[in-house]
Amino acid sequence: MVLDGQQRLTSLYQSIYSEDGLHDGKGHQHFLSDADLLMADEDGSFFEGEPLFEQSLFYVEHRNGKRQRFVDFRVDLDVTTPEMELSGGQTPLTSHLQA
Repeated sequence: MVLDGQQRLTSLYQSIYSEDGLHDGKGHQHFLSDADLLMADEDGSFFEGEPLFEQSLFYVEHRNGKRQRFVDFRVDLDVTTPEMELSGGQTPLTSHLQA
């Protein structure tokens, strides 16, 4: 089972622990979470219901010195610097798991 899933396990490990992200041949992809979505449920409450965990996870492409998320071929979010990440409430998955 692990041999068949080795590529998937490697990708999962790199997406969570690698500061360099995943290399896709054109650039790198970095995985982040959106704190507002992670803490809210479908009603928007921070205190009741289940968090929107799956919706809070997304990736950005690191190309030409910028880290951006694209939607319909347009830049939807720019998180090139740590300040830009934090101002929008986005944090890299690598920061969640560092000891």
